[in-house]
Amino acid sequence: MRDGLSKMPRVYDAEAVGKRMRTIRTMLGLSQKDFAKFLGVAPQQVNQYEQGSSRPSFAVALYLKTTYGVTFDWLYAGDATHLTVGLAHRLAEVEKSL
Repeated sequence: MRDGLSKMPRVYDAEAVGKRMRTIRTMLGLSQKDFAKFLGVAPQQVNQYEQGSSRPSFAVALYLKTTYGVTFDWLYAGDATHLTVGLAHRLAEVEKSL
């Protein structure tokens, strides 16, 4: 049995992930339409991410990680431990303003 995995919570907070997606978009100064172009998805999909009614795909999360340095830990769990100090500070400032 994979004991370590069995102890991990299996909760996905779609609303919190949506808020973090909005935080990234706002930090970049992009509209939903422009953010959708960067991500390669329809603008409606970005809206669904931000509303928490749809999950970002692995491809979208990987793009955010490789392009902007956003970690999976932060995007999906809100854990900023592995973000660069500068990025963590900028994201926190934007979150406060939303």
